[in-house]
Amino acid sequence: MYSFKCSFIITLTLSLFTITTATHAAPIIYGETTKLLLDNNISADLVIFHPVTITTPTFITHIGSTHSDPVSTNAVYGLYTNSFGSPDDLVVASPVTPLKAAGNLIPVTPTVVGAGTHWIAVLYDTDTLITTNSLPDAPQLRFITQPFAAGLPNTVSGDDSAGFFNMSLYIVTDTEALVPEPASFMLLSLISLPLLQRQRHKHSTSHS
Repeated sequence: MYSFKCSFIITLTLSLFTITTATHAAPIIYGETTKLLLDNNISADLVIFHPVTITTPTFITHIGSTHSDPVSTNAVYGLYTNSFGSPDDLVVASPVTPLKAAGNLIPVTPTVVGAGTHWIAVLYDTDTLITTNSLPDAPQLRFITQPFAAGLPNTVSGDDSAGFFNMSLYIVTDTEALVPEPASFMLLSLISLPLLQRQRHKHSTSHS
């Protein structure tokens, strides 16, 4: 009987502990979402890497791009970690996606990413115009040659430096956490602790 009551109390305690309130922060966008002034031609079978700084640990949900003209292009997008100023390991990649003119927002498998520098990658199956600018603070891009049919590599090695451009590439992140309600902890204290004390008292009395 004592064992059954203890099991009940433990189950009740765990149930109360999991009473939570979903606190859903607004999505945060990193990168360039707007249509920029210049058009830059990106060759097919060329992976372009654009650096992006993520300010807080989160998870990525979408990768986006902006083009100025109608396009009949397929693309693969990805996000890479950073190693000594170059893209390193693939974090997540999109499926092959037919692009539209103007905005493209492609969902990816929600994946945890840490704070710090990462690299947005894009690979096209045909030559494609993407909007850019070359302001003084524009970052230096990196690139590798890669057949479109092979997809994005899992690890980048031997990348080369490209020009200094801002490209219309961005990621959408979404920090979502389940935060336990203070009321849950209060209820846990009011119910579980007296029950445990009562059971301990009965158990000690039965052995006296």
